Amino acid sequence: IAIVKSVQPAGNVAPGTELLYTLNWSVTGDETAPNVTIVDAIPANTSFVACANSCTGTDPLVWSLGNQNPGASGSVSFSVTVNSPLNNGTQIVNSGSITDSSGLTKTSTVTNGITSAHDIAIVKSVQPAGNVAPGTELLYTLNWSVTGDETAPNVTLSDYIPADTTYVAASCTNSCTGSNLLTWSLGNQNPGASGSVSFSV
Repeated sequence: IAIVKSVQPAGNVAPGTELLYTLNWSVTGDETAPNVTIVDAIPANTSFVACANSCTGTDPLVWSLGNQNPGASGSVSFSVTVNSPLNNGTQIVNSGSITDSSGLTKTSTVTNGITSAHDIAIVKSVQPAGNVAPGTELLYTLNWSVTGDETAPNVTLSDYIPADTTYVAASCTNSCTGSNLLTWSLGNQNPGASGSVSFSV
């Protein structure tokens, strides 16, 4: 018995891509292969979509082909969606095996690499804007956001107290630390995350 596994698309893919796995099997020799079975586990960092050719189970997927004579061959397939977000360089590895009740086992493996990226942005504003008089209290707001298709690790905002001003005690929001500079530790942030912090002088 033999099995050859393929995946479409092959090579590097982006998070959110649907992968189609096909397992081509065959029997050779001069006796019947008894109780032929194909088994394949859903790869890590993916979500199951569908299988063809009457599979059973959820993870692993199982195709029970019964007794198969030499010369018999065929294929089974299933599809998954790559999780998003997912860090650049992650490997999606999947192995399928074919066995029969005589004790034969063969395995075939395919791998996709993940190509992903993220970006972070910050926009600062002050109220009141424009010219102000000495003694005016200024409120600074920093609006941040994350885009892309991988997690932004250990996001940190930092801001110095400007010259010729005095920090208003306890005025920073969202648990800042420090006195000059002020720091906000936001941790890991997924694409689509956004928020704002502020302080006054």
